Amino acid sequence: MIIKAFNERWFQGWDVTPEELRVKLVYLAQSMRSHPDFKEKYSENADTHNREIAFSKIFDEVMSKQRKNELDLYRLIAKDDAFKSSMQDTLKRILLAS
Repeated sequence: MIIKAFNERWFQGWDVTPEELRVKLVYLAQSMRSHPDFKEKYSENADTHNREIAFSKIFDEVMSKQRKNELDLYRLIAKDDAFKSSMQDTLKRILLAS
């Protein structure tokens, strides 16, 4: 449901299937969870301010690594702050749900 709502809002007009978009978001969430700083600096961090800083850093690093594979997505994140914020919120919800 989290992914479906995000896709309906942001990916109208993209030439990919809803399943492909779901796979992209799940892969990004898994990549973030695999980041070396994820557990200590994000998921187990009780300081909400530092937790948000860590999340943004991890997100930026994961997206930088995926830039070549997901160029359209990377461009959209770089030029649209509302999209970036919404994507980060969606990924947080996915990470907390699993």
